[in-house]
Amino acid sequence: MIIRNQSPSIDRVRAGSKQYLIIGDLRGSTSAPARERERLLHKLERTTAELNARLAPKPLRGLTINYGDEVAGIFSTPEPLYEVMSAYRAAIGRDAGIRFVVAYGEVGTTSKDLAKVGGEIYKIANAAMNRLKPSPMFCAWRLPDALESETLTALCNAADALARSMTDYQYQVLELMRAGAPQIEIAQTLGKFPQSVSDAVKRGRIDEILAVESVIAARLARYKAR
Repeated sequence: MIIRNQSPSIDRVRAGSKQYLIIGDLRGSTSAPARERERLLHKLERTTAELNARLAPKPLRGLTINYGDEVAGIFSTPEPLYEVMSAYRAAIGRDAGIRFVVAYGEVGTTSKDLAKVGGEIYKIANAAMNRLKPSPMFCAWRLPDALESETLTALCNAADALARSMTDYQYQVLELMRAGAPQIEIAQTLGKFPQSVSDAVKRGRIDEILAVESVIAARLARYKAR
């Protein structure tokens, strides 16, 4: 997987430094009709711009879109990377689907152009993505600690599997609760009775998803930006 376009950055990524790379890949986009591919690309572009503007800490190499259906960025910490995954998943929708790999490794060369960075970090990410593609899983983590990688991979895939089992209405409620909206406000926003929202939370197992995501956030918060 070669990254061709230049990305926004806040600093130069030093050759030999060890960083975190995230790569995302749309499922089945090459076989989708041209109008659908255009719609998905627009969503990728909009979400990429929003994330590059608001993420904290900022990426070392801002998120970029490559070949129309891939995204990539280099970070000094994995702390915001589940947020990145969640934002793209919410934008793309569950039907199209998107998968991610997070890899930690040594950067090959110093360059503002992601195409020229290369090195161990890309080898690890590419190998993980090749293993991920035939599976239905949402993501794979490749951090220095193997147990931590397995734990984060399992937690993220569990949250994704629960989300995929939801109705569209339940998923709307989930996204609003993720944003911090209370159930009474969600009912007003969606034009529903409060009991309807409460039922959606229970039947969609939304509290379980939020609990899993709380654990993911706590684990990633232990990594401090350098």
